[in-house]
Amino acid sequence: MHKATPTGSQIVVRVNEARCFAILADESVDVSGTEQFSLSVRFLENDSIREEFLQFIPVSETTGINLARTILESLTRFNVDLKYMRGQGYDGASAMSGQFQGAQAFILKECPAALYVHCASHSLNLAISDACCVPEIRNCIGIVGKVCEFFNTPKRQDVLINGIKELCPENKRSKLVQMCATRWIERHDSVMVLMELMDAVLPALKTISLWTDKDVSSKADMLHSSVTKPAFLISLHIINNLFCVTKTLSEYLQKTDMNLEKALKHVENVLEVLQQVSDAAEDQFKSIFSTVSAQLTSLGEEVRIPRCASGQRSQFRSNVRADNAEEYYRRTEDGVASDFIVLAKFYSQVDTNFCVQDEELVCEFELWNTFCKGKQYKSVWEMYIACEYDFYHHVKELLKILLTLPVSTSTSERSFSTLKRLKSYLRNTMGNDRLNGLALLNIHRDITVSPQDVVTALKIKPRRLDFVL
Repeated sequence: MHKATPTGSQIVVRVNEARCFAILADESVDVSGTEQFSLSVRFLENDSIREEFLQFIPVSETTGINLARTILESLTRFNVDLKYMRGQGYDGASAMSGQFQGAQAFILKECPAALYVHCASHSLNLAISDACCVPEIRNCIGIVGKVCEFFNTPKRQDVLINGIKELCPENKRSKLVQMCATRWIERHDSVMVLMELMDAVLPALKTISLWTDKDVSSKADMLHSSVTKPAFLISLHIINNLFCVTKTLSEYLQKTDMNLEKALKHVENVLEVLQQVSDAAEDQFKSIFSTVSAQLTSLGEEVRIPRCASGQRSQFRSNVRADNAEEYYRRTEDGVASDFIVLAKFYSQVDTNFCVQDEELVCEFELWNTFCKGKQYKSVWEMYIACEYDFYHHVKELLKILLTLPVSTSTSERSFSTLKRLKSYLRNTMGNDRLNGLALLNIHRDITVSPQDVVTALKIKPRRLDFVL
């Protein structure tokens, strides 16, 4: 592999000038089946946080030690000064995050100051995913995905559009949102849009179930039967209420200027709201049950208690005794909000403490605390701006590290969208040098590359004839 392109060289210069940076990395398979490793950097520049894509790196072995070696060699080849590395940000894959054999552990041996931070957005996805393991919630999400997928054809979509125009004329949406397997923010949208368009979806499924096409009509009838069941509708309302609370957090964690301090504050706010939801669960369920009952009555259905088996053999089966339908479904759905709270609390535990032993550093902290008395700083960023480097040298550096530590790997994940556009089915043999050159030009459109920079880069490569402008 060659050294950095003119665009990449400009980024490297800015990273080294910052004297403090963190790396972000993620991996994906391109259209040719090659495992591509996306490497990005996060650093402070001109009183703002920057996250910049560096390059795609093809990898043949995805073991922790090989990935760590790939990262360090690539940064060295780019002339990035490794002594200024202060953080690492990856998802929870064992090859990356493993405490002993993960890439972060091997990099930490070479760069002891590079603290590893689990991608917060990925952690939230895992928390929501685990909280949705309640059978009724899990089945509901599966049905939502099938319904969205079913209407993803022009002919069926046309039936839904006509239904929306007739039954939901005030709604600006014209189709359902497909459910993504990995990004939970897409699932938020899928559930919320289905809730909005439910009055049009049900008649559309009923209409399609009368078509002469046996496969399509039978599937439409099956989906109509599934979405009119009380368990599905109640679960859908519960999921929608909880997703409304977590959606903004999911979007916010993906911002480039997010830092750990701001992220934890928003997590605490979400936890507080979820706790309130849990405390008022019984009253909220009464409201949901009343809404679902009225919805089923308008469809000529009613809420019934399913048949209960005499013996309970599976811990995951809903087989509770109840005197009425409301009590049965309330007991069945109980615990979903508390699952969100427990798992979100686990996700929010991020250790950012530093060991302070040096007497000079302790004294500097005492001076800084005295300086801060009576001042109301709303964020770490405000404290960083107010901190004078000449007087509070160590404090300034620690605040800078705190702001530089990564929150999510969204920048690396976004680069995969560029990868799909550049390396397509018709261009699947593209070499990585060309791929990286095009990717840098496409992603960093704000960086100007002069003709002289291009000529200089071309002259570096050995040629049989001198390169003359």
